Parts: sequence; C-alpha cells; structure tokens
Amino acid sequence: MTHIPKGFIYGQVNANTHDGITAYGYGWSDDRDDVDRKHRSLFVRVVCRPRASRLAQLKNPPIELQKYLAFEKFSGDTKTEKIGGRQVLTQSGDGALGHGRYAGWIEREGVVVTVMASQPLVPELTKIINGIEL
Repeated sequence: MTHIPKGFIYGQVNANTHDGITAYGYGWSDDRDDVDRKHRSLFVRVVCRPRASRLAQLKNPPIELQKYLAFEKFSGDTKTEKIGGRQVLTQSGDGALGHGRYAGWIEREGVVVTVMASQPLVPELTKIINGIEL
C-alpha cells in the first residue's frame, strides 16, 4: 500500500487458510468510539480463491468465500465504477465494519481485494485503491 491515511493509532495484520482459500486482512483505526462519525478506520482484505474471476461473484459469493466476505458482503445498492483503471464494485458501508464506503474488485483471476474506508476517509478512497499493489 503506497497510501495509508494519517491519524491511525492501531493497526493489525491477520492471515488464515481454510479449504484452499487464503485471506490476508489489514486493519487500522483511531481511538474514537466506533459509533462516532469522526471515527477513522480502514480495512483491506486480499482473498486468494481459485475460480474468482468476475465482479458479480462479490454480490453473491459461493459458500466457501462467504465467510471471508461476511462483514463486507455486497448487497443492495451497489455501483460499478472505474477507479485507478480497475472495475470496482462499491456500496455504502452499513454493516459490521461501520459507516463509510466499501469497494471490491478482482485484481486478477483468483485474487479478490476489498477495502472498507470509514466516512472521514471516503475522500481518499481513490488514492487508497490506487495505492494497492499486489
């Protein structure tokens, strides 16, 4: 990641593998309460799953992928946008990861990337997405 917004206090990385799927998660946040609209948080997940090849698969993921996208499932009012040369599926964040904007794309066959940026970081979402290199 070449662009990580300033102001984070906490950060963590996790990785796990199960049933042929590997997921890497990266998360940052500040020390404000989660319900505070000024709370700053950023979550980036990379899921390596054979056969992931179409953006539509993020809307209705197969069972084995659903547990990795459980907090950020694309449903309801989604929009397809071109950001940084990528076709990206976006929607308002209203789930377990809080308020803001959620984005996801197929980086290449077998590699899904999702980003959840809290509301204060939404203006930087394009820079964040452009800064992700795999």
